[in-house]
Amino acid sequence: MDVRKQPVEEHVAASPRYDVVCAFQVLEHVEHPRQFFHACVQALEPGGTLMIAVPAQDSFLAIAPNSPLNMPPHHVTRWTDRALANLAHSEGLRKADIWHEPVADFHKEWHATTLAYHALARFGVHRLRLIDNSMRYRLLGRVIEVPAIRNYLVRSALKNESRLGAGHTVMLIAS
Repeated sequence: MDVRKQPVEEHVAASPRYDVVCAFQVLEHVEHPRQFFHACVQALEPGGTLMIAVPAQDSFLAIAPNSPLNMPPHHVTRWTDRALANLAHSEGLRKADIWHEPVADFHKEWHATTLAYHALARFGVHRLRLIDNSMRYRLLGRVIEVPAIRNYLVRSALKNESRLGAGHTVMLIAS
């Protein structure tokens, strides 16, 4: 196995081209995402496929409070479906597909809690904040532990914004 530790920008300058280039959960971490993306495209053989997966700003992740791994300095950029498609188009790629993962089993509790708080905000009972350690947030957390209340709030949130039903990762597949 040939493993190299080097920036893709350096690698592409000295290496052969590839049929498939993948970057999963990387783009949101790099300081210069446009240059990184460009280098990934340059690493493709003509007709090759680029697969880029990032946290989905068009999912429940965008409204999840107290999610430090989605904030700087961990994630330095956020990506919507439209932003990914525009980035691919700017490099001359045609958008082949935007795929949203389903909510993983180990994220279902976080997903439901996030949607419940979002519905409460829509009802005017709660104000969404990026970081929330307020007493109100904690008390409402006790209320939404009641399954019937939580289920109602989740249905309400999804009825108003179906995009929130997607998992927290989106993948661009382009050629």
